[in-house]
Amino acid sequence: MPTERFQFEGEGGYKLAASLDLPCEEPLAFALFAHCFTCGKDALSAKRISTALAAKGIAVLRFDFTGLGSSEGEFANATFSSNVADLVRAADHLRKARKAPAILIGHSLGGAAILAAAKDIPEAQAVVTIAAPSAPGHVTGLFKEQIENIRVHGVAPVVAINSFPTDHPSEHQVIRDIAAEMGARAAVCTHFADGGRGAIELAEAVAEAAEEPSDFHFLYPDSASLRDKIAAVATQVYGADGVSYSTQATRQLDTYERAGFGRLPVCIAKTHLSISSDPSLKGAPTGWTLPVREVRASVGAGFVYPICGDMRTMPGLGTSPAASRIDLDEDGLVVGLS
Repeated sequence: MPTERFQFEGEGGYKLAASLDLPCEEPLAFALFAHCFTCGKDALSAKRISTALAAKGIAVLRFDFTGLGSSEGEFANATFSSNVADLVRAADHLRKARKAPAILIGHSLGGAAILAAAKDIPEAQAVVTIAAPSAPGHVTGLFKEQIENIRVHGVAPVVAINSFPTDHPSEHQVIRDIAAEMGARAAVCTHFADGGRGAIELAEAVAEAAEEPSDFHFLYPDSASLRDKIAAVATQVYGADGVSYSTQATRQLDTYERAGFGRLPVCIAKTHLSISSDPSLKGAPTGWTLPVREVRASVGAGFVYPICGDMRTMPGLGTSPAASRIDLDEDGLVVGLS
C-alpha cells in the first residue's frame, strides 16, 4: 500500500511533516489520525492502525505535531489549543488536496484534541478515541490526586502553572480554582520567557507555604518490610486497592529480606502514561491492583525496585523511539535518521 509524504503549514506557521497511507484502490473514505502528544506519526501504534485501515480501503492522514518527529517548531511551545488548531489545518489540507476526512481518530490526548477539533471539521461523520481523556474529570481527578500526594508527606503543596504565550487566562483560572478547592496555593509562571521576574509569584507562594507549620515525614519507616513499603506507595500514592506478586517476585523479595536488604527503600518501575500500572487507565482510577512481576535490588545505589506490569527498564527509551521513524522511501533511500 502506497504512502505519500509531504508537509503542510500548521497554525503557528511551522511546516508539519505528514504521511498519507493510501489503499491500493480508490479510497472509500479519508481519515485523520491524532497521535498522543508525546508520540509521533511513525509510532508503531499509529502505523499499525493506519495500515490496517488502508487495507480496508480507508486512506489515513497522520502527522507530527509541532516540534515532534520531522515537524518544525519547538515542542515546548506547543499547547493543547495549538495542537487542536493543527488538526483543523490538517483537515483543511486534506480537503484541498484530496477529500475532507469523514473519520477522525485520536489516541490518548490526541483523542481529546480530535474531539475538540471535530466541531470545526463539518464533513466528519465518525469520531473514534483510543484511551483518551474525554471529560475534564479525567484530568482534574489526577490533578487533585497529585496535590494529595504532596500532603501525605505532611507539607503544604504549591501548584506551579507553566504558562505558554497561547494560553488563555480562563485556562489558568480553572487550575487556580481546582487548587483553591483543594486548599493549595497556585501561581502562574512565565520564567521561561521572562526570566527570574516571571517566577516572582511562584517564589512568593513557596515562601508563604514554607512559613506554615509542617510535619514532614516519609511514606514508610526504614524498618517496614519490602512488601509493606511497596503497598504503601501503591495504595497511598497510586490509589491501588492492593498489590499482587508473581511467584518470581515473591521468591526474590524473600531472598532480599533474608540477605538484610529489607531496610532499603523501594523505587517502583511502572508505566509513566498512567498513575496506575496500566497505560490505558487515565485520571485517578480506582478498583485496580498493582501487579509486581519481578523485583531487583540495586544494593550499591541503595534501593530495591519492583517491576510492574509490562514495564521495561531500558533507560532513555521514549514513547516514540528513533527506530520507529526510520524507513525506506519509494526510491529505496533511508529516511528518518535525523
